[in-house]
Amino acid sequence: WRKTWEMVKAKPYAPFVRVARVDCTAEDARSICQQHHIHAFPTIRIYRHHQIHSHENYLGDRDSSVFVSFIEEALPRNLLRGRSGGPEGDAEPQPAARAAPVVESHTMAGEGCQLTGSIEISRVPGSFRISARSDSHSFNTRVMNVSHHVDKLLFAYPSERPSKTHKVISIEERSSLYQMGFTMHQELATLKHYLKVVPFHHHHLDGEVTQAYRYKANYNEYRPRKLEWYEGKADAHVDTQLIPNAVFYYDISPVKVVVQEEAESFAAFVTKICAVIGGIYTVVGLVDNVVYHSLLKTS
Repeated sequence: WRKTWEMVKAKPYAPFVRVARVDCTAEDARSICQQHHIHAFPTIRIYRHHQIHSHENYLGDRDSSVFVSFIEEALPRNLLRGRSGGPEGDAEPQPAARAAPVVESHTMAGEGCQLTGSIEISRVPGSFRISARSDSHSFNTRVMNVSHHVDKLLFAYPSERPSKTHKVISIEERSSLYQMGFTMHQELATLKHYLKVVPFHHHHLDGEVTQAYRYKANYNEYRPRKLEWYEGKADAHVDTQLIPNAVFYYDISPVKVVVQEEAESFAAFVTKICAVIGGIYTVVGLVDNVVYHSLLKTS
């Protein structure tokens, strides 16, 4: 960083560019890093036009000459020539907000990751977890937040056709986590979901079978009991061993729910109609008998 700043200071656009370094492990800087959601080290960000609520993440090579080249590509041409303005026609400035392809735009609102995809699992109890891992970064796990929103999490057969399955059983019935959010309330916590999965088979009149899975979920926020052993004594061990994550444990039940569609024959329909008529005739006869004998006694 010092080398980069020394190179920038010698450039004509130096008054318009600032290079700063923040040590997130320092006591007086932790609040700043938490405010800007800095979780991985090193993190390189670009702030434009003094806007602290919007930034771009730098994803290019980490070399002083590359940094300077990136800065010069992002600056207007008039600043590269050492003047902040001039008559029309002197220079054709480029928009300062135009970024090189080695950056990734972000805003402070809604920071996080969006995960989509599918995984193949065996029909045995298991789990999958979501956590931060990188070969190029280290993480300050004490400020990491694994709060998450589950838009849709389904268990399905490989041959399943969603358009037909959803006519038989809705997403809300299949997934008890549908459109639900979960908030992390303490540092270094693990958010655990326990899913009990039950196979569901629907047999149609034409003999076709719709197969799906349904599940119910329980939730728990877990914080390691031995964490107090490390607090203030071995933060490096805590940062590398205790990483906040979200875990989904699933257990597929050997029992399945079967719904069978059946159509009654015409003979069965006639038999039921006769039974209803016979019941009505019997009740009417009983009422008539009671009324008749009551009238005889009064007379």
